[in-house]
Amino acid sequence: MALPVGLGPARPLAQLRESLAEAERADEVAVAFGLDRCVNGGELPLHRAVLTLPAIGEQLVERCFGHTTGERRTTLVRTVGAYLAADANAEQAAAALFVHPNTLRYRIRALTAATGLDPARTEDALALWWAVRHLEATGHS
Repeated sequence: MALPVGLGPARPLAQLRESLAEAERADEVAVAFGLDRCVNGGELPLHRAVLTLPAIGEQLVERCFGHTTGERRTTLVRTVGAYLAADANAEQAAAALFVHPNTLRYRIRALTAATGLDPARTEDALALWWAVRHLEATGHS
């Protein structure tokens, strides 16, 4: 079983506290996002931002997924997460979710129709990514 681990940079003994603080921040990111590897203090700055700006996350969750609730929301969040993780490759995302690629495409089209957000646009993809990561970090994904 792999465990998330945060690492601070190598520093002189006099700066050990700073290195420990960076390791603790990195560990917080690793744990919050369920990472099963070592994370360095300066790694994953957007993940760190998700943790330190929860109000932005709540706004984006409402913008991206506020039109759904319950199991439907859970399915949509997983679909968007898989789609973004697969770099917008519908076939790969569908395989990861064990659904037909057309099912995945339908879900993405329905999201776009309901919200105006298109994961093919960089800004929209970032908003969707942030909302998914916020839900993941708060245990609501």
